[in-house]
Amino acid sequence: MPTVILRSLTGRIGVALVGLATLYPVLSIWLADGYGNGLRALSLAACLIVAVWLLWWRPEMRLGDDALVVRNAWRSYRLAWETTAAAPTRWGLTLETAAGRLSVSACPRGGLFTAMRHERRQPQAREEFYTPRVDATSPTFHAHLDCDDAAYLLDLYQAARAERTGPSTATEFGRWDPLPIAVTAAALVSVVLTFVAL
Repeated sequence: MPTVILRSLTGRIGVALVGLATLYPVLSIWLADGYGNGLRALSLAACLIVAVWLLWWRPEMRLGDDALVVRNAWRSYRLAWETTAAAPTRWGLTLETAAGRLSVSACPRGGLFTAMRHERRQPQAREEFYTPRVDATSPTFHAHLDCDDAAYLLDLYQAARAERTGPSTATEFGRWDPLPIAVTAAALVSVVLTFVAL
């Protein structure tokens, strides 16, 4: 089965725009008020960019042959395919698992323009995302789907996988990721140091 990695394109564009938007005030403050105030502005901008990175860039959902991996802002989850029961999409993609409900931040709601459309467009899940190959290769696809299309792809992938393979042998887990904790701690320490030391 192919591996499909789902991320939010609008979230990634948003992170880039926020990063560019914070660049001008930081440079203005640095040039007008000196390096002390410039460093304070830079540390605050870094905190804002870290928060936006956590919420919009970092989330990811990976559909693999062995397991479904969900990475949100602070935690990662690895789920066996047999424990994923449904994916309701009223407020966003939510997986119903044996352990409870799990929100998937990588596949946000379609937005205002999608809600205002009267007709439903064709799902964006392409056939090669869930069709096993005859040869032994397992390609990797990157996609940016909203929650409705991601739920549709999840159902198709799960059905195709069930026909092809047996039960999953993946070890399930939900864990705190050290990278976002370390990056957030570094950003907060930089704010404290710049406001105390300067």
